[in-house]
Amino acid sequence: MLIAIGALGAGMAFFVVQELPVEGRIVAIENDQALLASVPPLWMLTPETLDAKRAEAFKLLEPLELKVSTKKFSYTERRASLRDGMVGFRDEPFSDYEREFGLAVLDLPSGELKTITITKHGAQLVAPSGYTIDITERGSGIRWNGLGTQFRVLEPEHQIVFALKYPIVHEKGTRRLGIEYFTYLPYHPDVMSQGALSNAAGYVRTVIGTAREDLRQRQVRSKAFPEKLVADILPDSYFERLPFLEQSDYVETVINTRGAVQRVLGLLYLNSEKAFTQTVSKAKAIGWVQFTDNTGSKGQLGTYSGVRKDFPDAGLVSDFRTGASDHQNSMKAAMLLHDKNLAKLVAEFGREFVEQLLKERPEQAEEILAAMYNGGDKHTIRALHAGASDWAQAQDTKGKFILPSETRQFMAKLRLFREGDLPMSYLMSHLNGSPAVQTN
Repeated sequence: MLIAIGALGAGMAFFVVQELPVEGRIVAIENDQALLASVPPLWMLTPETLDAKRAEAFKLLEPLELKVSTKKFSYTERRASLRDGMVGFRDEPFSDYEREFGLAVLDLPSGELKTITITKHGAQLVAPSGYTIDITERGSGIRWNGLGTQFRVLEPEHQIVFALKYPIVHEKGTRRLGIEYFTYLPYHPDVMSQGALSNAAGYVRTVIGTAREDLRQRQVRSKAFPEKLVADILPDSYFERLPFLEQSDYVETVINTRGAVQRVLGLLYLNSEKAFTQTVSKAKAIGWVQFTDNTGSKGQLGTYSGVRKDFPDAGLVSDFRTGASDHQNSMKAAMLLHDKNLAKLVAEFGREFVEQLLKERPEQAEEILAAMYNGGDKHTIRALHAGASDWAQAQDTKGKFILPSETRQFMAKLRLFREGDLPMSYLMSHLNGSPAVQTN
C-alpha cells in the first residue's frame, strides 16, 4: 500500500512512501489520560511523581554488577532510506561488544519496580527465565540504538522497561579506554501524556531563556552587530527546534513528523538534563545540540572550541565533554555559534542584506543559519550565491547539489517542524486546554 505524506516545504515535492508496519499499540493521549485497551491508567507518571519513581529505579539498579566482554560480535539491521520519493530498505552492518545491562521493569497496573539483568549478544537479547524482551523497530528500521533503544516486554504481560543501567565502552580507535555505567529512562509511549509532552516543551523553553539571560548578564557583544548583545538578536524559535533537528531521524520525521518530535520530547521529559548527554554522532559531535571538539590532524577548532575562543567572556565550560553535554551551556554555545555565522553572512553579503533578511524573511534566515550550523558556512554561502528559487536545493554547474545530503535533510526536517509549529505547539495546546498529542 502506498500513502502520500506532506510536502517538505515550498519548492519541494511530495513524497510517496510505502506504508510501514507499525509494531505495538498506538497510544492515543487526551486530557492527560492514556487510552489503553487493556491496562488501567493508574500507573501513569505525572511530572510530580516522575522524580520519585526515577530515583527508586536508579537506586534499585545501582548495585547491579554488569559484565562487558572484550570481543565484538557482528550483526545487521534493516534500515530505511528515502530515494526518489520512495522508502527503500537495506541491510546495514554493525558490531558491538557482548555486554550485560540492568533493567528496571515497571508493572503497569501496580507501579511496582523489579530489576533484572539481560545480555546483548550481537542483535540477540538473552533474558532471565520468565521474561521475554524484544526491541521495538522504529519507522526507520532502527532497533538497537544504545541508550535510545526502545524495549518492549512480551512476557510477563502489562510490564515495560522503565529504566536501564548501561555500560558505555569508551574507545579511541581500536583501543579500549574504559567503561562508564550510565542509568537512563528509555522512551516508551505508554508513559507519555499531554501534560508530560507539554512539560518537556516547557523545559526546552526554560533552558533557552536561562541561557539567553546568562549571555545578557555577561553583556556578550554580537560579532555580527557589535553595538548589540547576542541575547537580543535572534528569537527563541530558532533555538527551540534545534535539539529536535539534531536528535530526530530524517526518515522517521518525513513519515511521522509529530511522532518524531514526541519521541524527543518524551526522552527530555523522562531524563531532563541527562537526556542526550551520551549522544555521539559519527562525526564525534556530542550532546543534545551536537557540538564538536578540535578535529583533524592539524588540530582545527571544532564548533565548541571555536565559540569558546571567539567569545571568551561568555563563560562557557572549559572541558569539551562536560560543556557539550550540559543543556544550558551548550544552548548558550548554540546562540553564540548562530551569531558567529551571522557575522559571516554580514561579511559576505553586507549588513543591510542581513538586517533585511532577519526582518522580512525570518523563516529563510532560520534555514540559512540552521544549514550553517549543520554543514558549515562554505556550502551554505555557495548555495545562496547560486540564485536558485529554492536555495536549499541549489546545484552547481555540473548538476550536483551544493549542500551536502545531511544538510538538505536537516532543511527538510526544519520545514516540516515549522509547518506543524513544532515542538512548541505541544506547550501552547496544553496551555489553551486542547489536545496536544496526535497521530499522523
